[in-house]
Order: sequence, then C-alpha cells, then structure tokens
Amino acid sequence: FTKVISINDLSMFREGMMPPGVSKQLQTHMKEQLQCSPEAIIVPTYDLHNEFLIRFPKFVNRVHVIEPGCDHILDSSTLDDKRIVETPYFVFVGTIDKKSNLAGVLKAFNGFCQMKQGIQLVIVGDNGFGSEAIHKLIKSSSIRERISVVGYKAGAQLKKIYADAIGAVIPSFYEGFS
Repeated sequence: FTKVISINDLSMFREGMMPPGVSKQLQTHMKEQLQCSPEAIIVPTYDLHNEFLIRFPKFVNRVHVIEPGCDHILDSSTLDDKRIVETPYFVFVGTIDKKSNLAGVLKAFNGFCQMKQGIQLVIVGDNGFGSEAIHKLIKSSSIRERISVVGYKAGAQLKKIYADAIGAVIPSFYEGFS
C-alpha cells in the first residue's frame, strides 16, 4: 500500500466526548485524509470497523482490522521490586477524561470500599477533556486516601504497575479498542 491511514476511534463524532471545537477540527482532518483515497484504513477492532463503515460506506473494501496486542509476557525479574503502592490495588490506565467514565469508577470504588478494606485504586494517565471534574471528585471523596493518581507511565514502569495490580478497570463509555 502506498497510502495508509490508521484510525483509533471515532469519538470526534460522538457528542460530548471532547470539546466542540476540537471535535469539529478532528472531523475535518479525518475527512481530508479520506479524500486522499487511502488504499488501506487500519482500525483496532471489528466494532470500530463496523462503526466506520456506517459513516463511510464507500471504503468497505479498504478497512482492515489489526487488533492490539502486547509485545511479550512480562518478565518480572527485569523490574525492580518497588511497588507503586504497597497495598493491593486495582488499576485504571488511560486518559483522565469524560469518555473514560472515571466518575463511574469512583462511585463503584466508593461502594466497594464500604465492603472491603485495604484495597486502593491507582489511576495512570494524562489529563484530557473533562479531567478537572474528575480531580474535583477525587479531592472531595471520602475515600481519597485510597486513590492514587500517578500520571503518565510507559514501558517497564507500566508493565510493573499492571503486573502488581489485582485487576484492571476498563469502564470507558467509548474506546476504539473495546
């Protein structure tokens, strides 16, 4: 292929998922890319494949799914023994934004904490659209001491965070990979 584009999600077409001006810019950019007649369009899931074709049916024979994966099984012997938090924890990894549904996670975690002591929630990721409201919820929460926001992590650090967690929380309203 000489012209290939990759599309991770179509959140720019979903109302309220990002600031209106940004949403419109991204829609315009995508339409411009599609006008260049790409030979292949790569998407990460069959759900996104189907959603894309509903919006852009003329590309039916050019859309290909390449599902995400991981590079290798974690070799914990190469990582240091220091944990991000000492107590058992659930981890959320992603952008801190409206579409990630962290408000729902905080509500559920609050209920979980009423039943189970000694578990924490670790939030890994950068701030995105609507993150101020999420941080405000955390600061005002009665369980804020059980919530750690650690910022963006990658590579071996992120693998270690996943390896040490008792579970991953994936509550998004919309993701291209779900």
